[in-house]
Amino acid sequence: NAAVDFIRHHVQVVLTPPVNAFTKFDLVDKSGRPIVASALRASAVLVTEDRRLRKEAAPYVQAVSASEAWRRCQNTP
Repeated sequence: NAAVDFIRHHVQVVLTPPVNAFTKFDLVDKSGRPIVASALRASAVLVTEDRRLRKEAAPYVQAVSASEAWRRCQNTP
């Protein structure tokens, strides 16, 4: 299954960093701060369907929708 292979090869699960690592992020919805901090700490692309979070995370990390992530992976050799 292509979706399972995609997840196996491209998804990384990381621990949430300590609170002091994400208080610097200026987001309207404060619940997004640990998510952005985790992506930054892992040098990862943040994949989310939350449009607001993608927009607010942009100054800190690369953030894309799931469909965009899928397109990018399909174009990777």
